This record gives sequence, structure tokens and C-alpha cells, in this order.
Amino acid sequence: MGAYHGYNGIRFFNDATSTTQVMSINNGSDPLGQNDVYVNNALQAGGSLRAPIFYDSNNTGRYTDPASTSQMGTIEWDQLNARDRGDFITFYGDNSQYHSISSRDNGGSVTDDLRFNSYHDIFFNLDSNNNNSSGSTGFYVGMHGAATGGISGWYFQAMCDGNSYASGSFRAPIFYDRDNTGYYCNPSSSSNFNSYVRANEFYARNWFRNDNANEGNYNQATGVHAFSQQGQHYSVGGNSTGSSMSLTLFSSHSTNRRMWLHGGSDGYWGFLNSGGQWQLRSRYGDGYSPNLQFREEGNESWTGNPGNDVGKIEYHSNRFYIVAGGNSNRICQFRQNGSDRSYINNSGLYVGTATSARWADLAERYSADDMYDNATVMGINLDGDSEVTKWEPGMPLAGVISTNPAVQMNDMGIEPGSNSKKARMNPFIALKGRIPCLVSEPVKKGQWVIPAGDGKAKGVDYGTAGINSYEIIGIALSDSKDGEVEVKV
Repeated sequence: MGAYHGYNGIRFFNDATSTTQVMSINNGSDPLGQNDVYVNNALQAGGSLRAPIFYDSNNTGRYTDPASTSQMGTIEWDQLNARDRGDFITFYGDNSQYHSISSRDNGGSVTDDLRFNSYHDIFFNLDSNNNNSSGSTGFYVGMHGAATGGISGWYFQAMCDGNSYASGSFRAPIFYDRDNTGYYCNPSSSSNFNSYVRANEFYARNWFRNDNANEGNYNQATGVHAFSQQGQHYSVGGNSTGSSMSLTLFSSHSTNRRMWLHGGSDGYWGFLNSGGQWQLRSRYGDGYSPNLQFREEGNESWTGNPGNDVGKIEYHSNRFYIVAGGNSNRICQFRQNGSDRSYINNSGLYVGTATSARWADLAERYSADDMYDNATVMGINLDGDSEVTKWEPGMPLAGVISTNPAVQMNDMGIEPGSNSKKARMNPFIALKGRIPCLVSEPVKKGQWVIPAGDGKAKGVDYGTAGINSYEIIGIALSDSKDGEVEVKV
């Protein structure tokens, strides 16, 4: 044993096996007995300072019992020397036990205000250089676990985008619904949500897709549905069977309405103008014949010619207008089975087969040696290459140039109603009907009309002897006027 020194129950001795200086206070069998030891100033120990429990001298409700429960106020500590990862509070124990930092109420029971239970690791990394972070800036709050059941690394990780930012991000490869893993969010791939996702705006880099038919877009405020029912088919529906539906086209997002496609609850559908007035309307429903209605609702003004290469059908002033382009040679062409049947040219002349006509004569084109006026008396050209020329005595009579023939034969490929040189060099000669004829002198109604020379005619009394019947043009239907008379050929 070492050297021993003692005074009034206080013993000092040296441990023979070490250089440790030991002071022992002994009062009876109790090492401390009932006597306290009071130190005026600081108490300092060169080695360890040991006691079962340490109490606050002026508040015994605060104490530290390392082997049991401790009650303390604020705990502060500075960074440890020679460490570059901050300070640590470390829990030691069996991995089969949970260790926690918990808040307790006044009765000592654990509350849910603050509780950290860990079977594995929990990190609160406020140091951007900490090894548990994946970047060099920012701070992380997360849970990190060792490999268990095939899972290792971060279970979740909340990271601030930078030390200077107040807001941060929460990161994970995929987020699952905790009680139904069939629903999840994977920001870099597909996500599956049970009900709906609400946001002010949605942007898509590709398609918005629906899994089933009769699904699409629905406006909860108006009750309008836009959806696809079957292949190559898209529908827009309202909120009741008796509602009207409109598809409105704007030149901008919500202003400058240009056109409506409207289906009314009254059974009519069609197009409305920008003022909501019917432009083109039709009736649908069983028992109704197909029809289109062009409607005016207070607009009686002609909207103007369409210009070149444009045609239009317009209804105003209680009538239809069919308008061809300014560079067209026909107002309207009628076709059947890929072939032209009839048409109306730019002068309004109908070209086709008719059982009745406005004009009364039947005429045929013949070549002439010059251009002559309508109603000129023509004869057979005996000295030239043309078929007819202006009649002179001794010529066989050919007839009178028709003004507006109802039936035009042998058109020679000339556009009906044309006043071109070719048309005038190949005039229509009246064969049958009523026509105007130039006269050189007054003619009375009922007289025979015969050639008089210089392309004109004269009248002789009906039944005059010596008149060659082949030279009779026809019978005057009225008295002549202004150098012309109407003749029945």
C-alpha cells in the first residue's frame, strides 16, 4: 500500500500502483455520511470527478444522473478541437433498441411535440461540407439508413438550394402513397394519382392523354365537356340534354370573336356571325328533310365583290347572290359524274338543254366575209370563200342575223354571248321564230317582208303576185319602227 496521511476523518494516501492522488472523506460506514462538503471557490480535479448524481446547487430540480434520467436547462457546447464536422450528441446502445430525443409534459410523459426515434441513422446536416450531403453547397435534413431489406442510402432528403435561400427542395427518386404504393409521383418518369392534381396552369412537353373513351376536359364552372367517344371522333357536350352548344373562334384569347359554330336546343345548328346572328342554319332530327338556310337578321347590305379566284354565295335583300371571281369566264358550271352539263356565262346566258326559253328563234352559225350588225339580211356568198355575205339582188336568200337566239346550233366552239371578232365573223342566222329585221322603208303589219338590197328588207302586201316564195323572209308582226320590224320567219 502507499503512504497514508489522515486528519479528522479525512484521509490522503498515494496509490501504490499509480501516481494518482486520492482524497477520501469518511464518516462511519457511509463514505460521505450525513455531512456535506462545501468548497468556497472552484473545485478542480486533475482526473475524473465522480458521483452517482450531480445537482444544481440553487435548484435541486435540475440534476444530471448519467446512469438514469437527467433534468437540465439549456445545453450549449462549442465545436470540438481537431474536428471539422461540427459537434455531436451520440447515442450508444443495442441496435435492436430505439433511441430518441423526445419532449415531455409536466408529468414526465412523452409528447408528440418533438420526437426523433431512430433504428438507423438520422442526420441534420447544416454543414455543406458534411459527408452526408451530395453537394458542396446548401444544407440537408434527412434520414439515412444502412442497408436493410435491399434499401440503403438516403430514405428522404430535404435540401436547401443554397445557404442564402430561405426556401428549399425535397428530393427523392420517387414518392409513394404511404398506404397504397400503387399511387406515386416520379418527377423524372411516369406518375399515378388516384383523383386529381390542381394547379393554376399545366404545361406539357408532349401530349395530354386519357386512358379511356368518354374522358377529356371538363369545366366544373360551366359544365362543358370536351372528349373523344370513338376513333376519329371528338365531342363537345353541355351540362343537360336541352342545352345549346357553341364552338367560338376568337382572334385573341378572349376578345375579337370571329365566328360561332352553334347547335341550338331548338333543333337548329349552323354558323353565327361575330354578333351572334345566324349566317347559315340547318335543322336536324328525325323526320326533317336536309336543308340549309341562309338568314339575314337586320343586315341588308351587300358585302362586296369577292375579288379574283374567289366565289361566294350571299343572301341579302331577300334574294340569293351567286358570285364568281372577277377573273372567271363563267358564273356557274353544272357538272354530273365528272362531266360538264350546262353553265351560266358572265353575261348571264344559260348554256344547256331547255324545253323553253326567253328568246323565240332557232339559229345556226354560218361563216361570213365581214362583221355585220344584228338584223342584217344575208345571202349566200357565191363569189367568196365564206358561206354568207350581205344580200344583194340576184343572191340566194340565207336569212337574217339573229339578235338573241334562244337555240344556238353549231356554236363552232365560240363562247355563247361572245362579241369577239370570231363570233361576229360567224353570225347566227335565224332559221325559225321571231326576229328583228332592218328595213329600208316603212313596213305595215301583215305584209310580206322581202330583201331590198344593202342588207335590208322592205314590205309588200300579202299575196302580191310575182313574189318568189324563196325570197320571202317572213310576215311583219307589227308596223316597223326606227328602221326595224319584227318578223315571223
